[in-house]
Amino acid sequence: MPILAGLLTVAGLLHVALLKDLRHPAHWALALAVGIIGFRGDLAVAIVGGLMIWWLVRSLRAWQPRREGDGSRSHAQPVIGPEPTQYV
Repeated sequence: MPILAGLLTVAGLLHVALLKDLRHPAHWALALAVGIIGFRGDLAVAIVGGLMIWWLVRSLRAWQPRREGDGSRSHAQPVIGPEPTQYV
C-alpha cells in the first residue's frame, strides 16, 4: 500500500505542475471539461475528446491567414514545427 500511495502522490504533484502551464482561459476550460468528464464517466473518452478538440483548434489556427506586417507569411499554410528564425 505505501508504494501505491507514493505513486499517487507523485502523479498528483505532476498534475499540479502541469496546471501551472495553463495560461489562457480556454486552456483552463478544456482541462476542466476533460477532468469533469473523466471523473463522472470514462477517463479514456474524456482524454480522447480533449485531444481531438485541441488538435482541431490547432489545425484551424494553422490554416488561418496571418496578418501582414508581423513578419509572418501572408498565405495560409500549416505550421509544422517551430518557425524558422530570421537573421537580420
